Amino acid sequence: MKDDLLKNVEKFNENSVKSLNELFQLNTTVLNDILKRQVELTNLCIEENKKHSELLKNASKPEELLEKQTSLVSEYGNKLIEITNENIALAQQTGEKYKKLFEKNLKA
Repeated sequence: MKDDLLKNVEKFNENSVKSLNELFQLNTTVLNDILKRQVELTNLCIEENKKHSELLKNASKPEELLEKQTSLVSEYGNKLIEITNENIALAQQTGEKYKKLFEKNLKA
């Protein structure tokens, strides 16, 4: 009886450690993905600000500046929509990964 109890406790501990390692790995992956996307977004903002500064320096007429700024803002907006859609997809994929991990561990 004591041997069975000890074996069950040992199995529970092994499963707990394994589950925590899987959760840690998933958290690490998710945080790396989020950080990568934040860096990409920051780089996009910096690049767009550089482009805007160049427009201000090189525009000879207000109409020309307005036209180019409108084009730049439209391009920037499209990129932000693309990034937002990618972030939504990442969030959905991440949610599914967590769901599968928790379901797997509930069965164990």
